[in-house]
Amino acid sequence: MVGWYDGARIYRKWREAPPYSQRYKLDYWYMIEGNAQDSKLIPEDKRTKKVPIQIRNYCFLRDDSHQEARQDLLKYIENFSKIKRKSLRPKYSHDIFKKIEVEKSAIELVINYYCDAGYEIKSVEKDNLGWDLEASYDETVLKLEVKGLSGNEVIVQLTPNEYEKMCQNIDDYRLCIVTNTLDRDKRDLKIYSYYPDTECWTNIENPKEVLEIQEKHSVSAMARSKEKKMSQEFLDDEDFCL
Repeated sequence: MVGWYDGARIYRKWREAPPYSQRYKLDYWYMIEGNAQDSKLIPEDKRTKKVPIQIRNYCFLRDDSHQEARQDLLKYIENFSKIKRKSLRPKYSHDIFKKIEVEKSAIELVINYYCDAGYEIKSVEKDNLGWDLEASYDETVLKLEVKGLSGNEVIVQLTPNEYEKMCQNIDDYRLCIVTNTLDRDKRDLKIYSYYPDTECWTNIENPKEVLEIQEKHSVSAMARSKEKKMSQEFLDDEDFCL
C-alpha cells in the first residue's frame, strides 16, 4: 500500500497533465484526480502494509465478501492519519519538477548569452565532466558550469567533481549563476571568472562582486556572492572582460 485518496475522481482513460500543472509537457499522465490536502502518499520506508486481498487493476470493497479486508484497511488509514504530519515528511524535500524547470531556464539563458556573443555551444551535461556546456570561439573553449536559482540570493552548492574541475581549470572555467529563473522578465545571469590579480572568482560585468568560496564536507564547496573593494586601476583595466 503506497497511499490513498479521499473523495477522488477516477477516469476511464489516461489523461495528460493540465497546462497549469508542473508536469505539463513532461510526458506525465494520470487517471486519478483529487485535492492535494485529501491525498496521502506514504513515505517509501513506511510502505509495509500489505493489501489483505489479491487485486488485479482495481477492486471495490463494498460487498460482504470483502468486509474484513475493508475494515482492516480503514483501521490502518485511521491509525496512520493520527501520526503527526511532520513525521511523515522526509528531512529534505525537493520538488523535482520545479528543479527541472529551474535548470532548463538557466541553461537556456546561458546558451543564448554566449550564442549572442558569437560562441558555438556544446552540451556535455550527461558526460559528468564537472561542467555543463562548452563555449567555443576560434581557439578558445570555455567550460561553463550552470547553476539555476528560483530566488535572487546568489548562493550555490558545488559537487566534489565540479569544485575539483573548477580549481583545475581556472583559466577557462566559468561559473554561470542564473537567479529568478522561473520569471522570464526578472531572470538575471551572473558569470564568474577567476582573476589572478585579486585571486577571486569575480563577476565579469561587475568587478566589485566576487564569490566567497567555503569548502564543505557534504558538497565539497559552497559559493556565495559578496561585494569586494577594488582599486580604481583594476576597475579601469581593459582586460576585465568575457
